[in-house]
Parts: sequence; C-alpha cells; structure tokens
Amino acid sequence: MDRYLREETNIDKDDDSLIIQLLINEKMWLVHHIIATDVFEGDRKEVVDEAWMNTVLQPCLDNVKRFLKNDDHNIIIE
Repeated sequence: MDRYLREETNIDKDDDSLIIQLLINEKMWLVHHIIATDVFEGDRKEVVDEAWMNTVLQPCLDNVKRFLKNDDHNIIIE
C-alpha cells in the first residue's frame, strides 16, 4: 500500500490529462469540466459560498441528476 501511495504522488497533471483523454476518446465517456478556481477570488465568505454553489456545486448536482435519469435502471430522482 505504501508503495502504491508513493507512486500515486508521482503522477503529474499531464498523466491525468492523458487518462481523461483516454476515457473520452476510447471509452466514449461524457466528461464535464468544471473549473472552481474563479470561486476563490471573492474576498468575503458569503461571496465565496454563493460562487461555490453557483459555479461548482449546482452544475455537479445537475450532471449527476442528468446521469441518473439516463441510467438504464430507471432510478427516480426528484
């Protein structure tokens, strides 16, 4: 396990990008890219919280909801 964790920390962002591209191109996965960096530009906690909800959390929840609605097992999401 220790060896795995050490190897995992050696993976750089280029490797991650290649893996994501592999999933998109070869496995035909639908991948959504949500950038959270801009959220932290707000200086007040209320501004950051609202930006997080609108920019990150809600789009993620919408994607999961859409995924589950399209699932073959017909899971009901309200």
